[in-house]
Amino acid sequence: MGVGASTVTPNQALSLTDSAATQQKTEKYHNNIEKRGKVEVKKKDSLPINPYVLAFIVFVVVGSSLLQIFRGQ
Repeated sequence: MGVGASTVTPNQALSLTDSAATQQKTEKYHNNIEKRGKVEVKKKDSLPINPYVLAFIVFVVVGSSLLQIFRGQ
């Protein structure tokens, strides 16, 4: 080996790759800090329940109330 030639041991190579990975994670973390708390909310135009199920529930409720009214007379 000549003057100025450097050798990298396996432990040093591992620490270099760990340093690069750590640097990437740090960059990602710092870029994400500005986005925190700003969650985009998607608006749904449709009902959370199927229209047929809703119609069935209304039919049962209205029908049972009508039966109660007619039976009471």
